[in-house]
Amino acid sequence: MRNVVALVGVVALLMSACGGSDLTGNAPAATVGSTAPESISTVPPVDPAPRDAARPADRVNEPALTPVPVPAPDPAAKPIRPGLPNPPPTRQPALSGDGPDLADITGVMRDLSTRLSIPVEEIDVLDARAVTWRNGSVGCPAEGMAYTQAEVPGGLIVLAVGNTSYRYHAAAGATYFLCETPEAPAEGSA
Repeated sequence: MRNVVALVGVVALLMSACGGSDLTGNAPAATVGSTAPESISTVPPVDPAPRDAARPADRVNEPALTPVPVPAPDPAAKPIRPGLPNPPPTRQPALSGDGPDLADITGVMRDLSTRLSIPVEEIDVLDARAVTWRNGSVGCPAEGMAYTQAEVPGGLIVLAVGNTSYRYHAAAGATYFLCETPEAPAEGSA
């Protein structure tokens, strides 16, 4: 292969020296009084680089690759909260139907964080699902109030801080609120 490339290069050089063409394959400009024929057969330009090698022009826009070190795990990692064991990972609730969505869960976590004056990171999500409430109280009846006795579709979000759980209730499409006197949803609800 090198011999062919070298031979083509030599032929191109000989042709340019004889005035047949330059290295770019273009015929030389005719001069006044030139007796050169109108049409000159030219050899296509020769690419001295092999096909699989990157040429400098090809590398102009390539990003520079910089190796990134991968940190090794620290066997002596410190607990998140000094003096206390690390909390178990938060279980991701299975969301379905018209139950709570991520915005609802984030909102109730912020609400509980504000009420208890603690960081949101200390709150675990125990449950988040669509439910059917037994009546218009959506599982949180207030003393002295009368409610419709029809079943109401809605949602339930249960949060925990340490060993204490907090229940947030809502009817479908309504805002979740902290229920301090919770009742269970209807049997067989989602």
